[in-house]
Amino acid sequence: MLGGRCVTADVGAPNDLNRLHPDIHVALIGVIPEAETIRVVINGMGKAGLVATDSAAYIYSKGGWRRWPYEVLDGVDLQKGFKSCLALAGPSLPSKAFGFSDFGKLDYVIQTKSDKVAETLAPEVERLIRNVPSVGAAEGKSLIEAEELGVIGPAQTRSSHMPGDSESLIIEAEGNGGHVWVFPDKIRIKHHGLRGLMTKGFQKGDKDVWIDQIAGIQWRNPGSLWLGHIQFELIGGSTAAKTASEDENAVMFDSSRREAFERVKVEVEQRMRAIRLERTRPAAAAAPQVDIPDQIKKLAELRDAGIISADEFEQKKNDLLSRM
Repeated sequence: MLGGRCVTADVGAPNDLNRLHPDIHVALIGVIPEAETIRVVINGMGKAGLVATDSAAYIYSKGGWRRWPYEVLDGVDLQKGFKSCLALAGPSLPSKAFGFSDFGKLDYVIQTKSDKVAETLAPEVERLIRNVPSVGAAEGKSLIEAEELGVIGPAQTRSSHMPGDSESLIIEAEGNGGHVWVFPDKIRIKHHGLRGLMTKGFQKGDKDVWIDQIAGIQWRNPGSLWLGHIQFELIGGSTAAKTASEDENAVMFDSSRREAFERVKVEVEQRMRAIRLERTRPAAAAAPQVDIPDQIKKLAELRDAGIISADEFEQKKNDLLSRM
């Protein structure tokens, strides 16, 4: 028993607390409130571990447990290979390539025992954080595949937590695993969660693109069995050769988010046209050069003919001379 909970679940069950190292298993006593149901348990290398409930993720690091409410998280990041690890992802948590010196020191990352452990259990932690239904009914498909097939609904919308520049923000749209913000002279793209990891890479953060560097916008409407996308082609880039799911300059979205992305598309296209119009507008014609001596001569003729007075002649002559 652990704080009143039975921990003799079948070995291999996602919520089996017996997965944990005995020392951190004992350290968990009294940490998780009785009202929270344990859903996922991941044992890490050494004395490290993760326990996910319906409302928070608990990470054992630096000799103690740290609680991370899902409200401050976007999802999880995976790093596979020789230094396999699982890290919680959120607006205040940096995404980077972790090394051995980081394990045991950062209270939002653990080194996993294998890629298989992370690949099997990380999607369930992601599902809890994003508050989407289990994908068990999705014929064994992954979270990302189930979303793209429309088997499960869109993730719960969370605050975008856009870093900086909020005072000049014009419009924004949040998609499935990505976000686009539009400013007067640039756009900002961010990918997050498992989709951001698997399609855009572990170390990708926010990306700013100047609007005058956008060559075009590729658009695909979402359907009942597939996601739509907005894809920004950059001048001198190779965006057109990439699929939207692989391109860091693209964001996927479902039907419920289509209208927001249509507004983004219209806004960016209008700004692209304004910039190009300004660049192609011919320079204003230079004011014709005035032959001042000739003008004075003509004024003298008007004076001699009695058309203007001597005072008017002197005034206009002085005006002309001041422009020389």
